[in-house]
Amino acid sequence: MYVQETPTGKELRAAFMGSREKAEILASMLRGWGAEVEARPIGERWCATLYSNQLSAVEHPEFKAALEAFIAKAKEKGILTGEQAERKAARLSAGPNAVEIAGVEFCVAPVWKDDEKKALKTVLILYQPADRGQFEEAVKALEELGLAKDADFAATWDDKGRGDIWLKAGAFDKAMVALKTAGLREGEDYTVKRAKGGGYIRVKNPKEDLGKALEVFKKAGLEEGRDYTVYSGQGVICLTVPEALWTIAWRAKIGDARAKAALDQLLEAAERLGIRQYFEEKIRPVLMAGTKNAVGKKMTLEEKGITVEITGFKVE
Repeated sequence: MYVQETPTGKELRAAFMGSREKAEILASMLRGWGAEVEARPIGERWCATLYSNQLSAVEHPEFKAALEAFIAKAKEKGILTGEQAERKAARLSAGPNAVEIAGVEFCVAPVWKDDEKKALKTVLILYQPADRGQFEEAVKALEELGLAKDADFAATWDDKGRGDIWLKAGAFDKAMVALKTAGLREGEDYTVKRAKGGGYIRVKNPKEDLGKALEVFKKAGLEEGRDYTVYSGQGVICLTVPEALWTIAWRAKIGDARAKAALDQLLEAAERLGIRQYFEEKIRPVLMAGTKNAVGKKMTLEEKGITVEITGFKVE
């Protein structure tokens, strides 16, 4: 199995290429360790591939150690900057530190200032859906909780890979016939890559034709998940620190049960990571707001160069 950066530089990719038997055995082992991965044919060979969000879910010390060694080597050779290496290592370590915020499962990962992990630079709170519908639902759920997009969280969607459909053996030929019968033309509307265990279809204009192709599959009796998988791109939602923490803490303070549950989970994850004090310092001004004890208190946001002093209070 080899590890490399994706062309965008945003993710790590670990992949195995070889025989079907070995790929299926490896995929089975990785699923046992917590990853979501399947063995798939690529031409005459078989592949088992994991990306950053799947790699972070793997709970196996030797596997984690190998990935950390790769990141360290890439940093040493100048392939990754120190900050890039820190962020990738943080994302890989985030797997078990999941928290649910407004029904959305985020991973909490610390970003350290140095290799000794004594000084904390910031904390990443990430959700990375591969489904456009899930991405949009997550954005809506966060906004309903009171978080503001582009202020409390950033949300981006990358359409790379959108329009790719993997069809399992037995469904591929049926899909080809259905597409041709529906008037979609190979070469003009879509391209095909056949393999022993099925094949890929890439819709050239997914905005106009992907939905049409999927409707054709449905009418032909093909079922998503059972007969085929659709790749719709990659989303990234990152909570802004400390702004999102302030909003969640304030809503918890005024009695929002969902915000209280989210805050409790964030603090529990921070406790597991040994960074609870960092979270508590960030939300302390909010928790003290509206009390006489808050007056005269100051808080400096080092990363933003802002000092806030509470000089008075009122309850609205």
